[in-house]
Amino acid sequence: MMTLELCFKHCGSSGHAYAGLQASRQCWCGYVTDNYSRHGTASENECSSPCPGNDQQKCGGHWRNAVYGLNCTCCVRPLGMENYEIADDKITASSYHNEDRLPQYGRLNHDETWTSKPDDNASWIQVNLGQEMIVTGVVTQGYQSVESGKRYCVKEFRAKTGLTETSLSPLQDNAGTGEKTFIIECTYTTSGVMSEFPSRPRAQFVRIEPINCYQSIGNTNMLCVLRFEVLGCFPP
Repeated sequence: MMTLELCFKHCGSSGHAYAGLQASRQCWCGYVTDNYSRHGTASENECSSPCPGNDQQKCGGHWRNAVYGLNCTCCVRPLGMENYEIADDKITASSYHNEDRLPQYGRLNHDETWTSKPDDNASWIQVNLGQEMIVTGVVTQGYQSVESGKRYCVKEFRAKTGLTETSLSPLQDNAGTGEKTFIIECTYTTSGVMSEFPSRPRAQFVRIEPINCYQSIGNTNMLCVLRFEVLGCFPP
């Protein structure tokens, strides 16, 4: 039966930085990149449903999450794309569609986005973190055009990491039998979708290689469109 401790243990053991309880029985987990206040903040009285496993504890409310930060050593901090700790010239790509779709616009939650050229059949976008880091995953995000309403996203990608730009190696799957393919849902919101790397490589360079791109209207001149953040932490 649900308690605060049960939810905290569940979320902490899976590498999440936050736990949220809702409607007495629901436990939700979140990462440091999630925006928990985007829908506003409710009063504490709305998060007063007792936990079934301990009625002295409160487990959120009806459509209300009680969000708790977990005191963990999760290696999932954003490494500087969204907050511009990474300079524009550290973000490069195989191509870009035009001056409004430059590589440096491929930051999570940027108002614009990176877009490859239509004829780039081996597109990639890469970030130089500036120093060696432990890299544990990425948060990816599609884009919806304000003018046309057309939606774009990357549905599948592969990733490479390396300490130098000339020593990039592909991430392998959990079984070690081949390159890892990340299959993700399209999202255009402020939260994005996290893809956890199967290993925790030490790297300064991280490259994302889209292999399945989507656009909501039309299927000619397919473009790969991506905004993202890199997750990880400093080496010990």
